[in-house]
Formats: sequence, structure tokens, C-alpha cells
Amino acid sequence: MVAIVTAEDIAMRYGTMSILKGVSFALEAGESLSLIGSNGAGKSTLIRCLLRLEPITAGRISLFGRERQNLKPSELRSTRCRVGVVFQRHNLVPRLSVLSNVVHGALGRNTQSFGSIISGITLWSHITAGSAHRDRAMECLERVNLADLAHRRADTLSGGQSQRVAIARALMQDPDLIIADEPAASLDPIAGEEVMGLFSELCREAGVSLIFSTHNISHAVDFADRTMAIKLGRISFDGRTGSVNLQALKAEYA
Repeated sequence: MVAIVTAEDIAMRYGTMSILKGVSFALEAGESLSLIGSNGAGKSTLIRCLLRLEPITAGRISLFGRERQNLKPSELRSTRCRVGVVFQRHNLVPRLSVLSNVVHGALGRNTQSFGSIISGITLWSHITAGSAHRDRAMECLERVNLADLAHRRADTLSGGQSQRVAIARALMQDPDLIIADEPAASLDPIAGEEVMGLFSELCREAGVSLIFSTHNISHAVDFADRTMAIKLGRISFDGRTGSVNLQALKAEYA
């Protein structure tokens, strides 16, 4: 199998404070990985470093076989287009329709293909987007079971519905990898379980690799092929979920 994410001995510091300390791991194509750890352990920082939203102090990060630190701006944009991102806060545009928010997922790929500011502007709304983009956005909404809400304003949705829209928007991007930072943290237990089950299933169906952080150990084990724990900035556990001892994982929070 080919590793699409590789982290080699990465470290990250804020001033004199070490957040990540010698983190190394690889993610294979089609694999799903859950990240667990207590608050402040370094989960979100690792995700931000993978996305190059935070600089690393030492080590190397490669995505799709290319070392991120050495990419030119145009190459970095091209690489980011292959990565869908889902955050705890859904980051939808409240006054726009659900369909328009999903269409936004095509913005990165579209500007890379045509290099046109005008083409990007047309994707701001489903009304001005081309029929191919609208049809694709509707397909993504159907996959998250929200096609009937396509023309509703985003600010009228429940938390679970909003996160489903965010997932549809990520799928609209046609990513090779999705990275999610605590995607179910703001949802109630039932909605969180439904969203994570759907999220995991859609990624498997599409052959999309997945990295997600969570505080819910059951989610970590049930919806990923592999679980990795981070404790005090270091990887303290890394194993296949089929052989994971839940009590041992709980100890990672001690």
C-alpha cells in the first residue's frame, strides 16, 4: 500500500512550550485513523500541522508523496485541493441555502482547473453555478440524506444536519483524504453516533482516507481502522481497532 500521509519525527513549539515531540506515523490510501487524547495533548495541533495551518519546528510532513514544507504556493494549493476538511464548527454560510454551501466544496478544484476568478464567483451560489456543479452537489446531499433540505437556509438547520452539510461539502471536493477535528463534539450522543457512522461509511464507499480526532473512545474504535493516542505531545499508542482494549485506551486520558 502507498502512504498518502507521512509524518517523520515532527516537533512543534510555541515559544518555550513543546506541543508535539517526535511524532512519526504513516497513513495508507483508503485507511481511516482516529486520534484520541486529553485536552492539550496535541491532537488539534497535529491536525493543523498536517494542513500546514501551523508551522512545524522540526521533522518532515509529506502528503501524497510530496514534502509540504518545500512546496511552492501553487503546488500547496494543488495539494490542499485533494484534502477535504471538516471542523467541529460547521463553518457554513448562514444566509445561503444548503445547496449553495455544498457547491462551495468545488471552489478549490475549480480554480485550480481553470485559474479563473470569474469561475470561482459563479460557485458562490447554486443559482449561478453550472448545472454540472448543481447536480453533483445534489448527489452529495443525497448521500448524507439531506436532498429534501437543499433550498433551506443553512441557519435553520440543527447541529446534526449542519454537520451533514459540512460532510457533503467535503465530498463535493472529490478529496483523496478528509481530515476532521472532533466532528461530532458539538452534537448530542444520538446525532453524533449517526453522523460518525455516515461519515465513516461514505469515506469507505468512496475509497477516501480519513483522519479524525475525537474524545469519544467508542467512536474512535467503531469508525476507524486504526486508533492513535497522543499524550503530552507524543504518540503513546498506535494499533488496529479490531484488537484494541477499551480500558487501555481510557488509560491514555489519565
